[in-house]
Amino acid sequence: MGGRLRNVPLQHSAKHPVILPGKSHVVTLIVREIHEESGHAGREHVLALLREHYWVIDARQVSRSVLSQCFVCKRMSAAPVKQKMADLPQDRVVPALPPFTHVGVDYFGPLSVKRGRSVGERYGCLFTCLCLKAIHIEKVRTLDVDSFVCAFQRFMARRGKPQVLRSDNGANFVGAERLLRDIIASWNQNTPNDDYWEV
Repeated sequence: MGGRLRNVPLQHSAKHPVILPGKSHVVTLIVREIHEESGHAGREHVLALLREHYWVIDARQVSRSVLSQCFVCKRMSAAPVKQKMADLPQDRVVPALPPFTHVGVDYFGPLSVKRGRSVGERYGCLFTCLCLKAIHIEKVRTLDVDSFVCAFQRFMARRGKPQVLRSDNGANFVGAERLLRDIIASWNQNTPNDDYWEV
């Protein structure tokens, strides 16, 4: 096969590529190998690498069919699922109310606290305004009901009495709800299988 590319500085396989039929299982395997070794490159790049050594009849159609069957490429180019979101509850979107009218409460910790030579543990009681996302933190010694009631009284002394309180189903919150039932107009606790009280 002569040709006019004798003086071109290319490999022999690039000057004289092997001619292969498009409808061949061997060609499919060659295209798949080139595609995977090139890091799952696109169709044009795979065609360029293929034509360095082979001339495949209907190469564009073969590469299109091989790349459309690649599971890695399907996974990488898949469109993300759009999350269906529920409407926000009314206590999150009423802007005319004063801060901390609708409150969510939860604990965090324990935090190590050093006093003199002794080291103890303390917890934080986090009150969050559901509308403004402002926070108020109170320090509590333990996770029992009495500690929460004291923290809640300190919170009310500074921020005022909330109308709605949201919390999880912790034993301290369930016990405190019984004690503070006449103070709080509405105390919403999430169902046991839910992760978060704030929706």
